[in-house]
Amino acid sequence: MSKSKKKRVTQRTRRKHRTLIEGMARCVSNDGMVKELRVGEVYYVREIPNMRGHCVVLRNKGTPLVGYHLDRFTLLEEHET
Repeated sequence: MSKSKKKRVTQRTRRKHRTLIEGMARCVSNDGMVKELRVGEVYYVREIPNMRGHCVVLRNKGTPLVGYHLDRFTLLEEHET
């Protein structure tokens, strides 16, 4: 295996096994586009493995929301939950 090909495989493997973001998060941005999300409310979010930077949002008494950008949320510290 050539050196450049080996390097590409190693980089791809590292990206594939990066830790997914998940936990309780507060919505900080809505941009008025999404009526299901409310700024200041707390949701459980989990990053989608094959859509980096996007997440599934679990709401209390509602259906899950899929494909929302993680930058709409800030993860809460353990003492805040």
